[in-house]
Amino acid sequence: MNFTSDTIDKFVSNAFEIDCFNISLTQKKENEPIVYSGPGTIYQDNHGILRLKFYSKILDVKKELSNQFKYNPPGKILTDDNYYTLKAVDMTGKEWVSDNIMVSPDMSLPVGGQVVKSSLSEIETIGEGATTEQNHLLIIVPGKYEIPCNEKEDLPNGGWRLSRSVFSANNVDFDLKDHENCLIINANSTPEYIEADSIKKILEALSVITGLIIKPVVIKYTQQGRSVLKIKSVSDTYSNKKFPKPFNHSTPADIQSFSCFLGKYMAAIDAPFSDLYGFWHKVNRAWQANCVFH
Repeated sequence: MNFTSDTIDKFVSNAFEIDCFNISLTQKKENEPIVYSGPGTIYQDNHGILRLKFYSKILDVKKELSNQFKYNPPGKILTDDNYYTLKAVDMTGKEWVSDNIMVSPDMSLPVGGQVVKSSLSEIETIGEGATTEQNHLLIIVPGKYEIPCNEKEDLPNGGWRLSRSVFSANNVDFDLKDHENCLIINANSTPEYIEADSIKKILEALSVITGLIIKPVVIKYTQQGRSVLKIKSVSDTYSNKKFPKPFNHSTPADIQSFSCFLGKYMAAIDAPFSDLYGFWHKVNRAWQANCVFH
């Protein structure tokens, strides 16, 4: 997938969709699982939630009806067979997957078919990436974020503006871009400095710095010829008013403190969801509730 300006704008304006030759949902059950399968679409709704809708034949009315009207006692943890796994093949042949999905089929018994709908927390596809000695990370975050821009961007009318924050921190080369209604994060490093946990720590550090919880809509991670692309639900109803920031980070002069904090956080925090970030997150959520009441 090429992340052109048009593609990025679709993501941040809740207009992205993928038409699929086939979408398959398989019940998480070892023996004789229910399977829904047919053509359809995965798309963002008006609030940024990923949803799917496809059309499937009714193969076993009794089995499928019994699962739909299954009684789950209140207070009990739902068993795995209440959930489904997703495999979808889009119009280019790319396969997308997701897990732990609940479905709400709408049956039409006279025609032996049904419309299957659900929401998704994220979808993922794995493909080939450029074979290089460095790992590359791309993150797209909807919303406006203050960053200390120190590099210019040339504009079509011949002008320019400061829109990029370029620096190195903890042996990772960062290029953050203020792109209209989103923040675009690019990072490159040798393999030992950008791993799965590193991505989460970068997002945590940027959340603390900016005072806004970073909720990406796109994460693309490329490592030694293997590329993992995740597209996520990001609800615009999530309360995310700006929390007081620990230091200034909006002018070119602030680049040193900005990069220093990010680098120290990545180096000092062993794993994501540390006590430090957990405490900050709790205070942030309490502050959000206080803002609502006022």
